[in-house]
Amino acid sequence: MKKYHIELQVKIYRASQLMLRREQDFFKEFEITQKQFNILRILRGIYPNSLSLKEIGERMIDPSSDVTRLTNRLIKKELIETSPNKHDKRFKDASLTKAGLTLLAKIDKIAVVQMKTGIENLSEAECSTLSALLDKIAKDDLLTNNVIVK
Repeated sequence: MKKYHIELQVKIYRASQLMLRREQDFFKEFEITQKQFNILRILRGIYPNSLSLKEIGERMIDPSSDVTRLTNRLIKKELIETSPNKHDKRFKDASLTKAGLTLLAKIDKIAVVQMKTGIENLSEAECSTLSALLDKIAKDDLLTNNVIVK
């Protein structure tokens, strides 16, 4: 690895951590974490249907997340609910509640104005270029793990 690769890797990591900290600060207002928000968004994408906890874990931005612990906290907040999997009773499916939908709608309205991660400083062309470059960096992972980034 060349020196410029190492320097770029550090910059990408630092930018990522900065964006995560800004998101964490934003989500504190709603008493959820970024990972919990990720689960809520995944479930909104298939609403009103449910999704197994395993499938949620596979779709998460951070696949190493403890989905069971995260979903248990969302259940306590009444933002999601679980039910036995129709095909295998050993597994659980999760679905979004009306309260979860309401919270996401509230976040959507406020996020447009308040949530600042740094990417809003980039033009559409810059976002497109950076997105393509990040896809190139993650190419092997995207192909082997069937990660869908939308």
